[in-house]
Amino acid sequence: MDLSLEDIRVKLTVRKTKDGFQKVSQDVHLSGVEKLKFISYNVWFEKHNFEERNLELRKIFLKFDPDFICLQEVTQDFLQLLFSDEQICDRYYFSSSCLVQAYDVFILSKYPISFKCRYFPSEMGRNLLFGIITINNVDISIGTTHLESIDYNDDYRLCQLSAIQDQFKSYPESILMGDFNFAKKSEDQNIPEGYYDVWNHLLPNEDGHTMLASEKYPSIRFDRIILKESENWKPTHIELIGKYPLPSYQNKQHAPFEIITPSDHYGLYLELSFIGKKS
Repeated sequence: MDLSLEDIRVKLTVRKTKDGFQKVSQDVHLSGVEKLKFISYNVWFEKHNFEERNLELRKIFLKFDPDFICLQEVTQDFLQLLFSDEQICDRYYFSSSCLVQAYDVFILSKYPISFKCRYFPSEMGRNLLFGIITINNVDISIGTTHLESIDYNDDYRLCQLSAIQDQFKSYPESILMGDFNFAKKSEDQNIPEGYYDVWNHLLPNEDGHTMLASEKYPSIRFDRIILKESENWKPTHIELIGKYPLPSYQNKQHAPFEIITPSDHYGLYLELSFIGKKS
């Protein structure tokens, strides 16, 4: 596959106000930061219990209050409900106000940084969405992706990870999260050199499956967060989120394998602690 097919586009980072969307992207330099918090979540594009699921996801976002929320399978209908939430809009900037594709990756950020999208070889329109922020005098790239689906597309996934590694190589610190769609245990070896899987690092004895078994497939850990080896940032906590039934299912029978949670995936919540030199 030809990585020269890459296409990088700047996104229009915005804030939602009572007067509409305002462009706000800029370079951000933070100092004295001790902790960063992240959520990664495939929110599922299907219409099944759509509004209730969206509401519960927003409650989760507000409860954990992370610095960055990285989402996959976001639709324009999902965004409209997200943009209707005043608490979300007061707290976060958005990587864009609309989507180009039917479903896509999307980032909510507490900081008005500029986001870029790198398209790479894909038959499904998959890409990397990322932004750069300077924290404690060091640049860190923060990205999300939804790698090619279906078990036989492992060559695509490897190519896409190589493109991401190439994109991030110039930054001293990098974190990538999203739906990696690793369908085979052997794909773990495709994690880029110099990065490590945070779940395996912190919880090596827990399976961490983020997608429950269905009629066709066993449970699996599709969703990953990988971190570039660093002398500045250390992962201190990771957990699965969104595991509990929607309110409408708490006293209700449901069909076997029916999705009764906020998504067909569980999300990941991560905390990083700064261990570098204090500036």
